[in-house]
Amino acid sequence: MAVTMKLKYIDELSGGRKRFRRRWPKDVAVVRGETFFQKPLKARSGPAMVTEWEALSAEFEAVVAAHRRSVEERESMSPRVLWQEAQQEAQRLLEGAHGGDEVVRRELAEDIAQRQGDPMLYKAVIQPEAAPPAYTLADAFDLYEREKIDESQGRGPRNRLARVRRKAEQALGKLSKLPIADLRRQHGRKLLDHLQSSTTSTGNPLSSGTVRRELDLVRALTELALVEFDLVGAVANPFRKLEVKTSGAAPTVERNARLPLPDTVISQVRERLSRSKRPELLLIWRLLEGTGCRPSEISGLRLEDVKIDHETPHIHVTWHEDRRIKTKASHRLVPLAGDALEAAQEAVKLAEGGTLLFPHYAREGGAERLSAALNKHVRAVTDDRRHVVYSLRHNFKDKLIEAGADPRIEHRIMGHSAGNLGDRVYGSEEAWLKAAAEVVRRAVGVM
Repeated sequence: MAVTMKLKYIDELSGGRKRFRRRWPKDVAVVRGETFFQKPLKARSGPAMVTEWEALSAEFEAVVAAHRRSVEERESMSPRVLWQEAQQEAQRLLEGAHGGDEVVRRELAEDIAQRQGDPMLYKAVIQPEAAPPAYTLADAFDLYEREKIDESQGRGPRNRLARVRRKAEQALGKLSKLPIADLRRQHGRKLLDHLQSSTTSTGNPLSSGTVRRELDLVRALTELALVEFDLVGAVANPFRKLEVKTSGAAPTVERNARLPLPDTVISQVRERLSRSKRPELLLIWRLLEGTGCRPSEISGLRLEDVKIDHETPHIHVTWHEDRRIKTKASHRLVPLAGDALEAAQEAVKLAEGGTLLFPHYAREGGAERLSAALNKHVRAVTDDRRHVVYSLRHNFKDKLIEAGADPRIEHRIMGHSAGNLGDRVYGSEEAWLKAAAEVVRRAVGVM
């Protein structure tokens, strides 16, 4: 039996032709000076017609969204992006109009002017070949987000970029009004001064390390923009070689930024997690505690990555479509022993029949949700902000040191880069795994 589907907003024209015709919302109709969005369809039936209908529906929604953007949103957008949108809208308005091109353009432009419409749309209609607006620092941030922020990394990198963007606007004004060609050293110094006078959510000054990282991000995205926008040689990057002040404050000791968790904190968190509605949280905690892995490395494991029946039980931390990992050194085999091996066995049984070991935390943004969920339990038993779920890596590192681990084996287990080419290239994974397993068994007290 044939199945028919009735598409909304389709009416009949002469000769059996079809037309997409949808009424504009009132607020949009007033601005546009027209009641309907309408376009003839090339296809008359079948999948081709459905495809056209979907494209026109998307176009309608995009136009409505563009008209309803707040003034503040439009001001934060790059003029170049707004120009591209105006060109597309001008082309749409001109399609299907009758008369000579110049005559139609003048009539449309007059109509836009009378309605006090978008000046950029007016220009796109009357001067279609006009040069686009200059690239701005807003374009640089947008480019970096498109090219360098990977969705699989979760919300963290995107949130950091948004946070730095807000600070840059606070220091330099609207980035959409700051052409890259106008950047000068004073802009770099203004941003530096602003960052050094900024405070955290708790009211403390930003650490020199945080200031450096945020400056490095702005420097990197500006460098990318200079290359991609063909501005190398024409504009100097003002965010290079800025000296971050450290006088008047104790130097930041990186190893003290996060501290290993005391045994009492670990046992109290375990007890809380044993009562959690999500049994996988305790399993993940036990794996973190017994392997020294990063939370994202455990949350993204597939069942095939957990080798509990292997001669040397281990997990395979590797790249796959549902999870990206931090560095080349992060690709590794991590031995399982003691409680971590038992947790892995329980997790495999719990996930039986699936593909991912912890499906709830393997999806986009899952690593952030996992860290937030675990850190909530950590915060419930300790007020020390240096105690976080990532502290378990420090605990495991201490265990390896106390077990007398060779630094080369230690780096392999933790996923740190090996400085020696021979250590990075030579030796089979099986040999490294067996050597690492001996160390891990000593570290966790299983012999």
